Amino acid sequence: MRYKSVWVYIEVSNEFELNELKDCKCIRGPLNITTEYLETIELPNLEYIAGDIWFMENQMATRVSMPALREIQGSLWVWYSEALTEVSMPQLEKIHGSLFISHEHSLENLSFPSLSSIADLIMYDCEPLSNLDGLSSLKTVGTQSSEYAVDLEKTTLENLNGLAGVTALTASVSLVDNPYLTDVSGLMNISSFDLNDSDITFQILDNAVLPTCEALKLRDALNPQESPVCIMDNSADDCESDYSGC
Repeated sequence: MRYKSVWVYIEVSNEFELNELKDCKCIRGPLNITTEYLETIELPNLEYIAGDIWFMENQMATRVSMPALREIQGSLWVWYSEALTEVSMPQLEKIHGSLFISHEHSLENLSFPSLSSIADLIMYDCEPLSNLDGLSSLKTVGTQSSEYAVDLEKTTLENLNGLAGVTALTASVSLVDNPYLTDVSGLMNISSFDLNDSDITFQILDNAVLPTCEALKLRDALNPQESPVCIMDNSADDCESDYSGC
């Protein structure tokens, strides 16, 4: 039996369970997909989900595709799927929660060309993704409940140009231990920066090839209203680190 709409929490662990959702347009609850043998995970007709989506520990999956999905009321979690190379959701316009990607060691492409708003962008231990160009439609990042609007740690990103369309942040920025990051100018177009908690540190540290002067330019451009700032242990140049919030 194929479902058109589902009103409960859904767990998918095999191809049969995934096929039952192929015609589904609406899931009014969270969706957890954890499979062992599927190489492609696709829900071609899903348009709306009223909870979180988890892609967790899909050991052989190389591609996730949801071509019709437009809105996620919760967060999108992608983690510990070691073979995953691509996540594609071309019609997705809004994630009310987080876009969270962690421990992905084959990831090459994120394709979210319609996505304009998310609560926060969190990436940890992701490679070999080198850019965020698949997020080029993003305009607003952060909510009043977010600690960091942009939190990137241990990635292989070389630049943040894919975030050049972001004009408003409602939480802080953390860029830590991104060994190939040389350019943060993609965040320079932000005209509205509002920290929700003055104790949250604006931090750029341990980025081995990011010039300290470039990190300070970003600090000055965002002007985080005298919030704590920690800029240190980036690539040495003529500028001095800012330890005021370290």
